[in-house]
Amino acid sequence: MVETHVTTMVIKVVDLGCEKCRKKIKKLLCKIPQIQSQIYVEKENTVTITVVCCSPEKIKKKILCKGCGFIECVSTLQSEEHVVTNAMKGLVAHGVIAI
Repeated sequence: MVETHVTTMVIKVVDLGCEKCRKKIKKLLCKIPQIQSQIYVEKENTVTITVVCCSPEKIKKKILCKGCGFIECVSTLQSEEHVVTNAMKGLVAHGVIAI
């Protein structure tokens, strides 16, 4: 089984007040299926995202590479590990899932 991690990241954008920059960041984030939620804070020019995948660092690099003109930095807020394998083991032990 593959372990998945839930990670919250903050993306610092050049200017969220600019309609063009806002559209670019939305388009970029919508193309990445591992991103579950997006919270835009226009006053601080930040976007807070929740990423669910096995390697959040790859997603971070992908965001930085694709948004080189309008993204200043990407930082990780917190890292909560939710291991799917343990949940699956629990379901198998209770007879919910048969392997």
